[in-house]
Amino acid sequence: MKSTRYSNARKRAFIARGMTLMEVVIAIAVMAFAVPLIFTAITSANDSRRAAETDTRSVWLARETQREMILKWSEDSTIEAQSIITSSFPFPGTGLGTSTATLIFDNEGEFISEGSTSDQDAPSIIPGAVYVVSISAETYTPPGTAAASGQDTLAKVTINVASPAKAPPGKRSEYRYIFITTRQGLL
Repeated sequence: MKSTRYSNARKRAFIARGMTLMEVVIAIAVMAFAVPLIFTAITSANDSRRAAETDTRSVWLARETQREMILKWSEDSTIEAQSIITSSFPFPGTGLGTSTATLIFDNEGEFISEGSTSDQDAPSIIPGAVYVVSISAETYTPPGTAAASGQDTLAKVTINVASPAKAPPGKRSEYRYIFITTRQGLL
């Protein structure tokens, strides 16, 4: 029968010996394979989160822009003054010119300022700009109907939400929303 003292000493020697070269090579190979996969998964998850956030924010910005546009088109000057759109933005069909505007928002969706076509065509230089929202409106006549005038005129409104504003236009994520509305926003 073996003595307990001898087997305990043998266990301690085995534990103190450390890892063999083969075990180290296998561990490094596993890490070399696993670490890039982990980083790729983290990057992909972060990109998906950012895309979902931008998608959600663009819908909200389009709705907010629609509300501001209806305020601007209001015939009540006290309501019209509440709009963040301060430049000329006439209702289509009134003969007062084209209806286009560019609005700049920050990362939280807060309005920063009105922009210009240069913010649409090149990276924005406005500090804090993340979203470039461009609005264009034109007179709309439904197929098979006669053109309306006055209060019965309809407008086809296109709202483009692009981000990030600091990126060149070809590198931006763009979301386009098109709707038909009356001057009062009812349809």
